[in-house]
Amino acid sequence: MKALPLGSGDELWGYRFAAGGDLVSSLTSDAERLYLSDITGTVALDYASLVSGHDPVRWTNKARANCASPVLSNGILFTVTDTGIATALRVDTGATLWRQRLPGHYFASLVASPEAVYFTNSDGVTTVVGAERTFRVIAQNHLGEPTVASMAAVRGELFVRTATKVYAITDPSRLR
Repeated sequence: MKALPLGSGDELWGYRFAAGGDLVSSLTSDAERLYLSDITGTVALDYASLVSGHDPVRWTNKARANCASPVLSNGILFTVTDTGIATALRVDTGATLWRQRLPGHYFASLVASPEAVYFTNSDGVTTVVGAERTFRVIAQNHLGEPTVASMAAVRGELFVRTATKVYAITDPSRLR
C-alpha cells in the first residue's frame, strides 16, 4: 500500500502488508493510526512511523475480518469474521475488550454511531450492539430476506438493501 498526494503523485510512504489471502475488507483509520484486518488478524500502523520510515506496527491482534470492513467508535475497533465472531479492540493497545459469536454469516461491512454498531448478516438479521467496552445487545432486527449489502448512513437514517427491497430506517422521534 502507498500514500500518494493528489497534486504530484509522488510517494509519501509505502508499506507492504503481507495479507494472509485477499485483503477484502477496507482499511479504516483515526487521526493516529491505520487499521487493516484480514483472515489472519488485525494490525495497527502508526502514521508518523510510516512517514519517517520506521517500523509502523503499533500492535497486532488475532481478531480478524475478511469481507466485512471494521469500524471505529469511541476508541474501539469492531470487527466480525465471515462466520460471525465479533470482536471489540482498544485502538491504543489492541487489547481485546470482548469477543462474541453472532448468528449467521457476515459479508456486509459494519456501520457505527457513537451509541451502537450494526452487524448485518446474510440472512437479513441486524444485531445492534452497544459501541462500548462490554458486550451488550441493544436490538436484533429481521428484514425477512437475504442481504449482503452494507448499510449506508445518511443524515440520521440507515438505508439497507436486501435481495428485493431498499429500506430507510429512521428514529420515529425525527418524524414529528
